[in-house]
Amino acid sequence: MLSITIVAQDEPFERPLVSLDDILAFSSYGEFLSSAIRRGLTPIPAIRAFARGRNKHVPDLIRRLRMASIRVDVYFISPFALLREEDLVIPYSETTRELSPRRLKYLWEELSVLERLAHIFESEPHLILLLLDSKLAQELQVWEFIPLNSPAILISERALPVSQRNFCTVTETYLQQRLGARFLDELGRRLLMIRDILVSREASAQRIVTLLLAQTPIQEQSILRFVRFARARA
Repeated sequence: MLSITIVAQDEPFERPLVSLDDILAFSSYGEFLSSAIRRGLTPIPAIRAFARGRNKHVPDLIRRLRMASIRVDVYFISPFALLREEDLVIPYSETTRELSPRRLKYLWEELSVLERLAHIFESEPHLILLLLDSKLAQELQVWEFIPLNSPAILISERALPVSQRNFCTVTETYLQQRLGARFLDELGRRLLMIRDILVSREASAQRIVTLLLAQTPIQEQSILRFVRFARARA
């Protein structure tokens, strides 16, 4: 089964109910959550909490891919944990967009967030989509966590000068110009057109971006299928 892993950032809350220090005061996030619920605070699933701002159309992307029987694993990176989409969240202050990259890196090392991120990628999904600020991705050097067999595409406000086969960056502005304001949903539709290429693991991250943004991605896929067939017969 085709598998895609999505890692996005958390989003600032308009009305936070707790502070980051409130969360870090506990030995684990689970203990904090239990305490918050006992105090009468109502948690919400991470997918609902963070489907705003840059992540507004992430649910549309997930829905489209899962309707096509694609395995989609979704995580939101926060200052204190790598949260699954179903994990419960109490609105908090000082999200990843409000802290310096150095402070975040320190917290993530202390709380083993980076270790968990590396562990998740060990499953070698057929594609990794990273929805992260460029400064954060740069500080993390996120490309170092990517398995050789898992092409990763960073969608960010600015491209990173990183050149390797299994990692590339595409800017949000460019995606909007090519695919429209709901570019994540359209990206999902186009991913379905090249699913055979993703399963084959033959294409580099840059080649996948080229196919996704091609005017006729289906024709591109047909050409590649023919080339592979010809090579097999040779």
